[in-house]
Amino acid sequence: MNDANAILPSGDVKLGPTDFNIYTNSQFPNVGEIDRLPLKTSGNGQLLIADIG
Repeated sequence: MNDANAILPSGDVKLGPTDFNIYTNSQFPNVGEIDRLPLKTSGNGQLLIADIG
């Protein structure tokens, strides 16, 4: 869990003369937040991690 709980570079975007780095924040403040991650969305419904695990 700790190995996957990281802030990783995911790319960059150039706006005019400025080049901005974009980071993906994949850190969770607590374990309960993981349960709210959607695995699949279909129409108005979502399948969450909490629904299966």
